[in-house]
Amino acid sequence: MRAPAPRSIFALALVGALAVPVTHAQTTPAQPLPMLEPDQVHLGGSSCTASVPRELGRSSVRNLRLRVASQPGPRPSTLAVWSSGEHTVASRRIDRELGALNSVALDQGLNVQVLAPVNGGRFLVLSVGALCSGGRTRGYSCVRAIGLDADGMPTGAAHAPEPSTQQFDVVSSATLRGVDGAPSGVAVATVSRWGGASIDLFRLDPGGRVMVEEHPIRTQGPSDYPIELLTADGEQVVALGSQDGPATDEEGVALRRSFVLALGQRRHVITRTAPASARLSWARARGTDLDLFYTMPRGDVRWLRVSGRDGSFLDGTPTTLAPTAELPATPVFPALAVTRGSLTLTRTDLRGAAVGQPLVMARVAGRAITSWSWDGSALHVVWGARVGREWVISESSVTCSAAL
Repeated sequence: MRAPAPRSIFALALVGALAVPVTHAQTTPAQPLPMLEPDQVHLGGSSCTASVPRELGRSSVRNLRLRVASQPGPRPSTLAVWSSGEHTVASRRIDRELGALNSVALDQGLNVQVLAPVNGGRFLVLSVGALCSGGRTRGYSCVRAIGLDADGMPTGAAHAPEPSTQQFDVVSSATLRGVDGAPSGVAVATVSRWGGASIDLFRLDPGGRVMVEEHPIRTQGPSDYPIELLTADGEQVVALGSQDGPATDEEGVALRRSFVLALGQRRHVITRTAPASARLSWARARGTDLDLFYTMPRGDVRWLRVSGRDGSFLDGTPTTLAPTAELPATPVFPALAVTRGSLTLTRTDLRGAAVGQPLVMARVAGRAITSWSWDGSALHVVWGARVGREWVISESSVTCSAAL
């Protein structure tokens, strides 16, 4: 297996594969799921404000890793986790009043990769150590996972399998959701140097122990490209990436095509494809169906709805949506960057067009490590900024008023 390919190979010409979700009966009608992503109604306002930054804690590690995640719902909860030592992670609940600062022992916790809400109002932390040390595992990557409750305390022993893979990397992750929209676990796409790309589903059992299920979507061998992006909804997992297809160019060389895969053993080709110049902006499962939105040159957007049963075309726009036409869905994509000494939040729509005005979160000198999560009504932003030999971990929440 090879190392992950550069991002530039993923010019998304949607030649896909879909399968029936194995976790749902075929006779169950598709139910509309709540919009749990930031959207125009809640985060698309022309006037947005950020709360006064609060310090969560500090870390003296050289390469900080931090994550924040939220449990949506009528009573949302948010948890921040960051690396605080070689084998320790720190956590803190974010609410009107900050929760207690907790330290959790986790082997290879220095490399926190994933924090996600899971079933039972809890969270799951996953770390990957680049190189394990000692004995026959030297030079292998270590994966570790542990459940945390809403306050950041461990729910059980850490999942610590024997290392068996070299150069093991997390490529993407997505929160699994039940049919009611509640988090039920997290899907994690990984790639190893020689073993291919694969997806694992992480959950917590009622006793708080980590359960891991191998997903049928995987690639084999060093010639395959890794799974680049995951999206999940209603226990349906969608994976996006690239693989060699049967089509050839004029000289008989196989063309590399991107793919779309859904949960299940079978794979079906999407009959309608997008040109190589298209870039996928958003994918969302709607029951057993799948919505795909992708941008064309000059800001045009195409929309496809395909069946998760056989990959057939159900609805969409055979031509493009004009730059001024109304979009069928309205997600907002937040982005954070330090510009001119300020940590600034920008927002874009499906077309990549700016939503509202940039919002300055805080003054930051130099590089900052950032993460954000959406709890259904507010965007929680956590960042680490270097001060001397320490990282200062801070938090602020963003709310918007008048919708665009």
